[in-house]
Amino acid sequence: MPKSISTPALLESISTKSVKAKMAANALTERIEQFATLLAQLPGRIETSFYGRWPDAQSAEDAAFLSLGLWFHREGREWVLSWAKVDDRASYDPENTIGWRPLNDAPLKIKLAAVGMFPDLLGAMEESQDKLIKELEDATNIYDEMVKSVVDRVKAKGSK
Repeated sequence: MPKSISTPALLESISTKSVKAKMAANALTERIEQFATLLAQLPGRIETSFYGRWPDAQSAEDAAFLSLGLWFHREGREWVLSWAKVDDRASYDPENTIGWRPLNDAPLKIKLAAVGMFPDLLGAMEESQDKLIKELEDATNIYDEMVKSVVDRVKAKGSK
């Protein structure tokens, strides 16, 4: 049971704490915007995503199927940090699309969970770079082998 506090004192306390909460929420949003800017200026930045625990999972089933997705991606000429609620049960529905939205406009509970996922997003970015490097090297090798094959064939026909 709550302490017995006079109504005016309680209202004053709520009012004071609401100002502090708003300032703290604004500071968190600023940090999220700073992180997005940092990522956008990072040499070697690459589109990447990471999926973590959904902050409001109410059951074991929700915990198993719901996740919070973070996606760093280009939107036009800008790099954007977005979030989405992902339900793996819906992934089998061809009509299902993930509704990505800007993280800096997310509800507070999403922002709180997302900040804890930032190190994981950076790790996923490094893995995405490794994957891209391998794909580029493989494509270069395929091209080189194809050109060598064509050149060898042309040389063989030319020597006849």
